[in-house]
Amino acid sequence: IFNMSETIFRQDYQAPSHLVSTVNLEFDLDVESTSVISTLHVVPNPEAQNQTGEFMLNGEGLTLVSVAVNGEQLDETQYDLTPEILTLHNINTEVDLTIVNRFSPAANTKLQGIYASGKNLISQCEAEGLAKGSSQTVSWRPSSRSRSEIRLPLESRIGNSSLDARIVT
Repeated sequence: IFNMSETIFRQDYQAPSHLVSTVNLEFDLDVESTSVISTLHVVPNPEAQNQTGEFMLNGEGLTLVSVAVNGEQLDETQYDLTPEILTLHNINTEVDLTIVNRFSPAANTKLQGIYASGKNLISQCEAEGLAKGSSQTVSWRPSSRSRSEIRLPLESRIGNSSLDARIVT
């Protein structure tokens, strides 16, 4: 994994260790404490030079709530967590990975990902900013693009009605 602000030159490129075919993000938005359920379909990359089974994800300003592989909760011995990187061990086969995180848009002063401005929650939805400040995600680069669906339940915030907003890319 790399520092998202450093320049990476073509001659230094390495294929990612894993491929992510789908990313589903479900947000429960709140100015003080937003939760995100990230579900990723992950496959080891046969073209990767590094095939250790370690799968690394970027994220900043997040509180990890839980990690599950194929529906089985992982304990803290099955992954390493730093303030910016979650490293899962033994991802040697195709899996469905579910990660639950919490973060505070009000405390996000970097204006990346999802942040609060007055009573509004704002996201510029640029790939690296979203990765840095709202969910544990793979490195965003052309070789690791995946189909994404983002769900924003908007219940009881619009009168008595219930509405879901979905963004699919």
